[in-house]
Amino acid sequence: MSAVLGWIKSNLVSVIFFVLMVAAVVALPLLSRWLNTGVQEAMTERVSRYRELEKLEKTDVTVSSPAGGEAVSGTVLVNEKLLERYRAVSEAEAADATEVRTLALEHNRKGRGVILPRLFPEPPPAEREVLPERFHRQLEDAYAELLERVNAGGPPSPESVAEDLERHRAQYLSQILAKEVTDTLEPDEAEQLRDVLRKQRMSLYAAQAEGLGMYADMTALNVPIWQQARQPTPMELFQWQWEYWIIEDILLALSEANGEQSVQRAPVKRVISVLPFDDIVAAGGGEASGGAPSGGGSPGMGGGSRRGGGDETAAPKAKAANPSQEVKLDFSRSFTGRYSNPLYDVRWVEVQLVVETARLTDVLDALARRNFMTVIDVKLTPADHYSAARDGFFYGSEPISNVTLTVETVWLREWTAEFMPAAVRQALGVADPKPAAGG
Repeated sequence: MSAVLGWIKSNLVSVIFFVLMVAAVVALPLLSRWLNTGVQEAMTERVSRYRELEKLEKTDVTVSSPAGGEAVSGTVLVNEKLLERYRAVSEAEAADATEVRTLALEHNRKGRGVILPRLFPEPPPAEREVLPERFHRQLEDAYAELLERVNAGGPPSPESVAEDLERHRAQYLSQILAKEVTDTLEPDEAEQLRDVLRKQRMSLYAAQAEGLGMYADMTALNVPIWQQARQPTPMELFQWQWEYWIIEDILLALSEANGEQSVQRAPVKRVISVLPFDDIVAAGGGEASGGAPSGGGSPGMGGGSRRGGGDETAAPKAKAANPSQEVKLDFSRSFTGRYSNPLYDVRWVEVQLVVETARLTDVLDALARRNFMTVIDVKLTPADHYSAARDGFFYGSEPISNVTLTVETVWLREWTAEFMPAAVRQALGVADPKPAAGG
């Protein structure tokens, strides 16, 4: 043993190196495995962080338009600069949408209110019996004033024409033929007199036409008749008001088409009839109701709207308007697909006219410019100047046609609901206004 120790002492360096070599064979693989595990964990963490950064660089986002437009999807790098830009664009779109909404409301309303403010939406209890008749009188006055605004009137009355022709006949007999009124005329003299009186009659008709913008009178507007024995319902009263707004828009649009021209040169010669042919319940039919013209635009409501205010008990569920909600179109109703919904009501009106045939498009364009009105049906038949002249109408020399239009009109509830009686709100499914704070 002492010999071994002596050898080790004399060869200490060699022994140490030998021991280290043996230890390395055992320890180095273990150390390598430990170091490799640490490196792998570090690399895994780095890859994970890199992927997180990559996700931020390639984030899938879907952006909806504040104005209700179509949503846009894409892959972007989400950072503060992007968010600032998004906020700026969103605010600009929201401002544009608000401006469009305001302009649409102004275009539709045109500063209008109701004819008798004390009657709508609900009259004072002490005046419930007297205000309806007062409203009817003011409604008649409003229609008469509307005819004046569009410079409308009728042909000369038969009585005034007969009086003028009799006076002209007496003058012709005494001054040209040197005869008394009671004298018998020769055949050629009688023919001359008939020709003179025919020309004078046409001259009277032409002079009347020259002073008018169009032919129209109260009968063409189907003004409701007051029945003393029967008090109209709140729904009927509001319907009268609503129909005045409709007819006002129609007549003013036709007047705009004519401009300052007289009947002889204007595209619209005569307004034969303007008749809204759906009632309030039909107008508010919504998705579950017909409420639209049938048969390609002809009236399908079972008669004119002035037969009554509809069934006040048949009411859809009240819904609050949501301007950001999309209104789905239903093309089974008309080619526009529009129908009454919580945002707006659709009313149809039949308009019968005599129009210069070549300028019918001017009339259709004027209706579209005036308000949210769309012609959804047109019926055209030739008209005869001579037949019209027999009734006192002088239309000029251009070819004319009898035209029947079915016009779709749209009314934003944002302003009409303000005047709706409770029965109308119920019939249309309009939510009651929220009470004022503290009220």
